[in-house]
Amino acid sequence: MTNAEPAPKTIEGWIYEGRKPQRVFRPVIVEMLGHSIETLWTDVPEGSKPTFVPLAGASPTHPRVDTDVDLNEMKRTGAMAVRRAKDFLLGKDREAVGDDTLGLLDDEVQRLVVAYPREPLSTIWEDLLETQNQVFCLLEGGRVRPSQLRDLNVKAAVLSFLVAKGFNDMEIPHQALTMTRVAAACARDAEHPGLIALTDGLKSLIAYWADKPSDAYHYAAQGAETAANLHGTVGLWLLGLQARAAAVLGDADTVLALNQQADDRRERVVPDDLDQLGGLLTYPAEKQLYYAVESEALLGHGGAQLAAHAETAVQGFSDPTSRS
Repeated sequence: MTNAEPAPKTIEGWIYEGRKPQRVFRPVIVEMLGHSIETLWTDVPEGSKPTFVPLAGASPTHPRVDTDVDLNEMKRTGAMAVRRAKDFLLGKDREAVGDDTLGLLDDEVQRLVVAYPREPLSTIWEDLLETQNQVFCLLEGGRVRPSQLRDLNVKAAVLSFLVAKGFNDMEIPHQALTMTRVAAACARDAEHPGLIALTDGLKSLIAYWADKPSDAYHYAAQGAETAANLHGTVGLWLLGLQARAAAVLGDADTVLALNQQADDRRERVVPDDLDQLGGLLTYPAEKQLYYAVESEALLGHGGAQLAAHAETAVQGFSDPTSRS
């Protein structure tokens, strides 16, 4: 014999045993399932189909969709309707671009920036290209007020950056570099130093994966100079890219100096507008640690401390709450 209390019953346990739950739990179950306790505990002859009628005002646990209708098809046609509505809004302001249009683009840019490192490229590629085209059309259409021009160029630069990264991820470096130059041009038109530096970083990344470490180092150094007086994290990314390229070139002293410089600057970071967007536009501490570990590994270094740093970086990347 034991004095331990019996394990509490779950809702499923009560249902399977045919017992009504205690009164204190009944309102919760009614709210969850949308039926009265009496209806839920009515005997139904074996082989027949119950005909429950949900309570008025109850919150059903399943979407109210006819089981004979393909939910995927409903989602597809719904997405088409949303796209048509977006086209309507984008074309509605024929004389000048309105605040609703800019707000729509703000929402879409934010969604795509956050989604890029989290979702398969195939799921966002079409939306990414479409949104970039919409911004380009607004810039070309002559309906933009001077006060809106910088904002749209910033959006064009961010979207072109993501498209360029997509081409590089698909291992098409020449198209990636072309799109990066487009992003750089938009960043310059917006007079946004952080975005200009970011595009230099992407040029470095493209060159690095194309086995051109000298070019990778050159672009990273160029971007680091642009970002030298910025307080966001883009400058730290450029230093990490420089260090990694220097490691491939076998320059251990430069790797050490650049990684130390990045560590020092990390303590003085003030998040900017790019960091606020998140995704690939920010450079969190775990990514900085990853770059440092990779540069040391490329130099042939190892040991327990480096392994511990690598494990810490991996744990950081595994954090589902991270915006990067």
